[in-house]
Amino acid sequence: MTATFILAFIQGVADITPHSNVLLDGFGMIAMVAMMPILSLQLLGAIYQQRSKKEGI
Repeated sequence: MTATFILAFIQGVADITPHSNVLLDGFGMIAMVAMMPILSLQLLGAIYQQRSKKEGI
């Protein structure tokens, strides 16, 4: 659902921006939306690991 709304926004921005490619910018935005949950979980895991080492858990 998010990718649908963001894709339309990015296509509009890429359409009015000189030297941009609508297809490549749209694909990059969908890839970023798809990867964000994975990256946020990895970041949360790294923060938890660092804090648990400091506290000696």
